[in-house]
Amino acid sequence: MSDLLGFEGYLNTSTPFSVKEHKVRYKTSRQYLDFSPGNTYNETCTYPRFYNETGYPVGEDVTSQLKGCYDSEYDQFGDIEAFGVFPDWQRQLAKFASVQDRLREWVPSVLEKIQHHSCIMIQMLDIDGFRFDKATQVTVDAQGAFGDYIRNCAARVGKDNFFMPGEITGGNSMGSIYIGRG
Repeated sequence: MSDLLGFEGYLNTSTPFSVKEHKVRYKTSRQYLDFSPGNTYNETCTYPRFYNETGYPVGEDVTSQLKGCYDSEYDQFGDIEAFGVFPDWQRQLAKFASVQDRLREWVPSVLEKIQHHSCIMIQMLDIDGFRFDKATQVTVDAQGAFGDYIRNCAARVGKDNFFMPGEITGGNSMGSIYIGRG
């Protein structure tokens, strides 16, 4: 993703993280064509499973905060600095370093689009793998579903050893969820 979306009231500055999210708008006339932002707030929202730095699910102190969300295909929770200490669940919802719009890969319809576009790339460009920068910013369940879908897509065109490495910047406990324990 690029950096086409800005949070209302924070177009030229960092946006504080908020579990209530922020309204969003395009910064210029340039827009995404395959995914849409939204500013209608839903009082209830089905969030994915989140884990803390110990590798265990976050507690009710976190889940009780996550109730509603905007009807968007993008996360609109604000920014997280590139360097600093933030809970992993916040990193999975925030715009990284204020420069990368984040899709809600944890919403099934959004994940389906990501999978479909990725499969087209494999089939049309004959690539042999994807590298995941900041892999743990993708929620665990979405990453697992994506990996399964992509390996099946690649196998359909004879790629039985499709390579999908990823950068794990968290500790061993958090990383273990992504590479075998989760």
